[in-house]
Parts: sequence; structure tokens; C-alpha cells
Amino acid sequence: MNKNKRGQSEIITTVLIILLVLAAIVIVWQVVKSTVESGSEQVSSQSSCMGVSLSMSNTSNTVFIVKRDASGGSFTTTDVAVVRDGTRLAKDTGYALSANTLKDPLGTGTVTFTTAPTTSVEIAIIGDTTTCPATAELSAAEDWK
Repeated sequence: MNKNKRGQSEIITTVLIILLVLAAIVIVWQVVKSTVESGSEQVSSQSSCMGVSLSMSNTSNTVFIVKRDASGGSFTTTDVAVVRDGTRLAKDTGYALSANTLKDPLGTGTVTFTTAPTTSVEIAIIGDTTTCPATAELSAAEDWK
């Protein structure tokens, strides 16, 4: 009879160890799965920016033309992030974006400032809520007309 109970306790111990290992596998899988999914979302949102390149020129001290080259895909919507004299401006504060066709390759946009920048202008494209690393920059001393 003692031998029978000892055999049962070994079986119960083995089953409990197997259950603990399965629980640990499930917990680790949940962490890994959420990390992989969030990483894949970032990759897919940034992939739309691949190959996007901008250039910029100005027609006056307050009007800047932004041009997109032929590479990169199209966006459904676009906006710009504007840095004037080292300070990022809030959307549509101190500038206006017009003639915006930057969503397509070879598109253009005109950024008009309410007051002239003094040192530099940097413009980045925001395509479908993703800020692309493509920027165009002009420094007053070097590039302005």
C-alpha cells in the first residue's frame, strides 16, 4: 500500500511540473507575441516613407517651395512638420501650407511664413500620420534668395 501511494505522488509531481512549464511557455509567448506585433506595426508604417526625398527652395524671405522627388510611394494624406530657426512650429501656427500635392511622387507644396525666418528652415513630410525622415533644409546665409 505504501508503494502505491508513493507512485501516485510521483505522478502528481510530474503532472504539476508539466503544468508549470506549460504556464511559463504561455506567459513567455504572450510577451514575445506583443513585442513582435508592435515591431511589425512600426515597420509597416515606416515602409511607406522608404525612398521619399525632399528638396526646398525659396521665392522670397517668407515663401518656400518644397518638392518631392520621384521615389517613394504615395500617401492618402500629407502634411508637413516645420522647424523655423531651430523651433518646431505647431501645426498651422506661423505658417500656411498651400498647393499641397506632396502625397504623390514629384509633388510640391508651398509653405508661407507670417514672419520671415532668420537662420534656418527645415521641413519634414508627414504621410498618413507617419513623420518621414526625409527633410529639406535651408540656411539663411547659404541658400536663401
